[in-house]
Amino acid sequence: MKSCTISVLITYFNEKEMLTSCLTTLLQQNPLPDEVLIYDDASTEPPQPYLPAGLTCRVIRGEENRGPAYGRNILLQAATGEYVHFHDSDDWFHPDWWQRVRQVIQETGVPVVFTEIASSRENAPRYDNEVLGLRSLHADPDLVRFCLRGFMLVPSGTYKRELLLSMGGYDAGQWQSEDFDFHVRLAATKPLYETILSPLISIRIRPEGRSNNWLGTWRDALRSCIAMQAVLPEEYHHELANTTAHFAAQLYRTGDKEAAKRGFQAARALSTLTFPNESLLYRVIAMIAGPILAEKAGRWYRLILPPFLRRSVRKLIPLI
Repeated sequence: MKSCTISVLITYFNEKEMLTSCLTTLLQQNPLPDEVLIYDDASTEPPQPYLPAGLTCRVIRGEENRGPAYGRNILLQAATGEYVHFHDSDDWFHPDWWQRVRQVIQETGVPVVFTEIASSRENAPRYDNEVLGLRSLHADPDLVRFCLRGFMLVPSGTYKRELLLSMGGYDAGQWQSEDFDFHVRLAATKPLYETILSPLISIRIRPEGRSNNWLGTWRDALRSCIAMQAVLPEEYHHELANTTAHFAAQLYRTGDKEAAKRGFQAARALSTLTFPNESLLYRVIAMIAGPILAEKAGRWYRLILPPFLRRSVRKLIPLI
C-alpha cells in the first residue's frame, strides 16, 4: 500500500471548550494525523488554553477577523501533508475517521475522498443520521450536479493538497457560502473521487452558528452561482440556472427582493427554468407569469392559510 500523510486544518473563532472536544476526538485516531494546524481568526479567546495534552498543534493567528475561507487558504499554504482535511472547531471526528479514509487513499490513490456526515444538536457527537445524501452519487456520479443540487460540507472531504493549490483554494471573498463555491469549483476540475457512506464526521448544530445567517448564505451563494456561469461548461448551465433561481427564491422569501430579482434575471438569461424544487402550481405560475409573481402568490398563500390548513390542503391536493 502507498503511504500518505495528512494535515488536519482547523479554523477557530472563540469556540473554546468546543475546540477541546473536537481535538479530543482527533486524539482517538489510529494512527494520529501527521500534522494539526489551527487558524485563530483574531478571536478574543485564543485557542491555546483549549488544546488537549498529547496532541501537537501549531496555531497561526490572524490579526483581523476575515472568515473561514481566508483562514483555510492560510492553512492550505502552511500545510506539509500530501493530503489535507478542513474542519470546523466545533465539530467531531469518528474514532475510525482517519483509518478508513487513509485505507481508501492507499488502495485507490484518488485525490479526493468524501465521507458522509451526521449532525447533533447535543453536546456530544452522533453518527446515526446522514446529512449529505452521498448515496445519490452512486445513482448519478456526476460531482458537479451533486454539488449544485446541495451544499457539500467541508468536513466531508479529504483532498490532495496539490489539487487544491492548482484550483486556487477558497474564494476569500465568500463569507457564508464558501463551501458551496469551493466544492462546485473543485467538482468542475473533474477529479477522481471515492465515497465512504458511513458518517465519520459529526457536525454540531447550534443556534449561534454562522450557518444560521440565512440572508448572508443566500446572498453569497447567489453571487457564486453568477460567477460560475463563466466557469462551468454549457452542459451544466440548465442545472446552474435552476440552482441560481432557487437561491433567488430564498432571498425573496428572506426579504432581499432586489437581489432576488437580479438572481432570477441571471437565471433566466442562462437557461429555461423548470424550478424542480417547487410545487407544480408554483412551476406553472413561474413559467407562465414569471418567478416574482409565483413568489407573490406563494406569499399570499402562506399569509392567508395557517400551517395546519396548508398541510390539510397538501394532503387533498398534493400538487400545491
